Amino acid sequence: MQKSDLRKAIEKALAEKGKRKFTQTVELIFNFRGVDFSKPENKLNLDVILPKGRGKSKKVAVFADQQFALDAKNAGADLVIDANSIALLGKEKKKLKKMAGEYVFLAQPNLMMAVGKSLGQVLGSR
Repeated sequence: MQKSDLRKAIEKALAEKGKRKFTQTVELIFNFRGVDFSKPENKLNLDVILPKGRGKSKKVAVFADQQFALDAKNAGADLVIDANSIALLGKEKKKLKKMAGEYVFLAQPNLMMAVGKSLGQVLGSR
């Protein structure tokens, strides 16, 4: 199948669908017949660049302390939360829920227990 054929099929499906009052998505499914993916030469490893991105961009928040916090900040983390702030943040459920919608969270391994204990109710469902 050619790239242009695929593009035409997607455009046709979108045109027939009509406009909605919400952001529409397209689901694309490929069925491979006669291909044995258990063989190494048939494995797929693809990077797909979406033409309009993934939508809203997420910020990165890192639970870290000491040198890891500095490294995270230097690497471009939008927010660094230290060990002392984890318990305080757990008491502010409303603020935490808002943050959970805006950020993707990473945690330093030795802080995982504290993060799970204090913030698990909110972050676990996300």
